[in-house]
Amino acid sequence: DLFNDGTDAVYRGVAGLRGDLGGSWKWDTYFQYGKSESQQLRIGNLNMENFRRAINAVGRPGGQIACAVNADADAANDDPACVPLNIFGLGSVSPEAAAYVQGTSSLLTEITQKVAAANISGEPFQLWAGPVGFAAGAEWRSESIVAVADARSEANGWQTGNRKGTRGEIEVKEVYGEVNLPLIADQPWTRALDLNGAIRYTDYSSSGGVVTWKVGATWEIVDGLLVRGTRSRDIRAGNLGELFTAVSTATTSGLRNPVSGESSPALVVTRGNPTLSPEEADTWTAGVSYSPGWLDGFRFSVDYYNIQIKGGIGALTPQQIVDRCFLDQLDQFCALVQTNASGRITQVETTQLNLNKFETSGLDFEALYRT
Repeated sequence: DLFNDGTDAVYRGVAGLRGDLGGSWKWDTYFQYGKSESQQLRIGNLNMENFRRAINAVGRPGGQIACAVNADADAANDDPACVPLNIFGLGSVSPEAAAYVQGTSSLLTEITQKVAAANISGEPFQLWAGPVGFAAGAEWRSESIVAVADARSEANGWQTGNRKGTRGEIEVKEVYGEVNLPLIADQPWTRALDLNGAIRYTDYSSSGGVVTWKVGATWEIVDGLLVRGTRSRDIRAGNLGELFTAVSTATTSGLRNPVSGESSPALVVTRGNPTLSPEEADTWTAGVSYSPGWLDGFRFSVDYYNIQIKGGIGALTPQQIVDRCFLDQLDQFCALVQTNASGRITQVETTQLNLNKFETSGLDFEALYRT
């Protein structure tokens, strides 16, 4: 039987310090180390070299059946372990033949993360409506992946899977600042109005630097009635899996050439893409929250959101890649398709790409009563 076995172990440790600098100023710092170890076994995978030898069986004098590789006692490529495999009829495969043609493919993966950060926060000065809140900090993060596959997988010797070893590392450096400005407080016509903002610069070793930011406001009109809104620029960089996915191969039987109409089997190669750029999103949110004084413990809120993502990270199917190449003549997809001298598709490579545009908007409602 063919099945996957995933065995995982995760280790994590954190150490930190924090303290006061006098007045409202505080600081904190920490270091974190984490490691995950994963073992993936594909038990019962078909060893294609042994399978071809086992089905290539011949008769010997006396009615004995033997692998052709062993039919000539003087042959240089004898395989004493080879057992003839009869693929015709229910129950025709002997336990010895099954043991000879089956085996276990494996991939052992280790992911390590190191994080160091330092932050400072306080109230640098007073405005007419109250103290200004300020925070700033820096962070460094390193993530690495090492994956080791068995030798037969590296040589594409199994029927399925054939995962490949991989190695990769990304390093991220960040600095940020945040501020909260109270503009109105405890007036007869309103309770409070605050403006807030934040900015962050992030440098990815895989894709370079990017700036993200946020501007928002909160307005407490009366006790319990709060209006809020935010405009932000957000990003998501490719993770270790998307950047450094271990190569794997499989054969698909129904890949169709949209020009000739021919369908034929082809090799599909899956791999990571270390040149991915970060996804970029523009986000608007606005909402109202109400906690009436006459019903203690009750809160109701409604929020509108609008999110537009450009350069979203994703992968196309092999058939979609072929269609974009042959129908749309797009070079970035044709570079992922290989054909033979007669024009038949022999291989398609699938990988993560910056190709998606995503837009969504809607309303979130929440009602809570706690007693």
